[in-house]
Amino acid sequence: MMFFKKRKFPRDEDGDVLHELDKYGCDFSVEQTVEFVIDVPNESSGKQVLEVLKKEGYKCELDHDEEEELWTVYCFIDMMLTYEGIVEIQNNLRDLVTPLDGEIDGWGVGFEDQ
Repeated sequence: MMFFKKRKFPRDEDGDVLHELDKYGCDFSVEQTVEFVIDVPNESSGKQVLEVLKKEGYKCELDHDEEEELWTVYCFIDMMLTYEGIVEIQNNLRDLVTPLDGEIDGWGVGFEDQ
């Protein structure tokens, strides 16, 4: 029988997500593809955000939800899951997208049960 030491994370929104990922068996010893969600008010703003992020080397795509009339930029980053890394990337993205009316709306990781 294996026992896993639970990791400790700060008690905030990002720490809570990392805690849940740990609880459900996400492998923190390998890189994960983290999806950062950026809300934008319209297609024009979304295209500007996309252009700026791609120039900075980020892999992103623009999505339009026709039912809800929402525009969203998804940014995918392969990285080790650390609290500091998540916060740093969100801060970098926020600095880039805020002047273009973009707003960070969280992040997530898709993973298979280990």
